[in-house]
Parts: sequence; structure tokens; C-alpha cells
Amino acid sequence: MCIIKKIQFLIILSITVFFLSSCKKSIENQIDGAWKLSNIDSAGTNEFEEWYFNKGNFSVVLVKNDGSHIQRSVGEYIIIYKLKNLRRVLSVTKSTNSALVDDWKITKLTANFLTLRHSEGSILLEFTKE
Repeated sequence: MCIIKKIQFLIILSITVFFLSSCKKSIENQIDGAWKLSNIDSAGTNEFEEWYFNKGNFSVVLVKNDGSHIQRSVGEYIIIYKLKNLRRVLSVTKSTNSALVDDWKITKLTANFLTLRHSEGSILLEFTKE
């Protein structure tokens, strides 16, 4: 009887690990690309930030009114799952902007819209796909 329970546990564990790893890859594929930050304080200007995600690396660029680009930060991220809360998290592991290094809850992710909430809950970043 004990051996059957161990086998059942291993099967369930294997299925869970497979499922989470395939979902993680799917989220990484959805996030990859250029995203325009929607809520930057740019009243009266056409300046905006573009965030580029590519297979665990990211960069943040300010696009000025004249079309020039200014590098704001670069870094690395991983996608993790918090099973306790059943939530998806973009965890910034390295960045030239230390304020970004933390966990960011993925509150919404569609083909054209991404919302990240800081782990403290005080900062919300909304993006549209470029």
C-alpha cells in the first residue's frame, strides 16, 4: 500500500513539474518583445519608455520627442510561480537600476497588454505591445 502511494505521489509531482515548466516557457514567449510603458509621467510630451524583453534579458529605453533613444537600464529576469498564492511572477534578478530588482507580480498578460505589480503593491506598471 505504501509503495502505491509513493508511485502516485511521484506521478503527480512529475505532471506538476512538467505543467509548470511548459507554462513558464509560454509566459516567456508571450513577454518577449517590445512593450511601451503606458503610465510614465510624460504630461505635455511625446516621450515614453520602451521595455524590451528577450529570453531572460531586458532593457529599458527612453524614446525622446526627437526620436532619439536613451538607455535607462538593462538587466536579467526569470519567470517563477508562487504556488502558495498561485501567481505568476517576473523576478528581476539583475539590473543597472537597483529599484527594479525584486519580484513583480504578473497581474495581466494578453497578446497586447501586460501589467506588473511590485511585490509591495505600491507600484503598478502597465504596458502595451509595440
